[in-house]
Amino acid sequence: MKLSNSNLRSFLSISLALSIFSISQITYSNELVIDEVIVTAEKRVESLQDVSKAVTALSSDEIERKNIVDFVGLSAIAPGVTVAKNEGYKTIISIRGVGDETNQNAIAAPSVALHMDGIFIASKFSLRTDFIDLDRIEVLRGPQGTLFGQNSTGGTVNVVKLYPHLMLSRVRLI
Repeated sequence: MKLSNSNLRSFLSISLALSIFSISQITYSNELVIDEVIVTAEKRVESLQDVSKAVTALSSDEIERKNIVDFVGLSAIAPGVTVAKNEGYKTIISIRGVGDETNQNAIAAPSVALHMDGIFIASKFSLRTDFIDLDRIEVLRGPQGTLFGQNSTGGTVNVVKLYPHLMLSRVRLI
């Protein structure tokens, strides 16, 4: 009799312990939601999980939440990216240590390409713009000459603007 009570106690304690683990797994799986991030890193719209490149994508919500207002703020968010204001008039971007670090020639071609909506921006002075109404920022590390052309030895920063949705807007007349 003593043996059957100990077997019953051990059976109940094991079943109770296993039921707690199964309940915690069920609640954990319901809480896990991963948002799909869409990028245009390879000149076509695809999920960030399917891209075969080293890409850091920042959505508009993440840009606002982390208070990134200009290119200098990318240094704290994107790994391997250094953005610095140099001598007050020029902003320099380096990705993985490759970038235009000198001030001798203000019109020299940069080693990190800047694209606004996929269009190459040649001037370094355009890096002084603020981030207003952006959909996302994509930082592609490594040489991107195949898809983005020359001047992308270090990588590419693609800034995608947020376009208005005319079908969702309405006017109310009083």
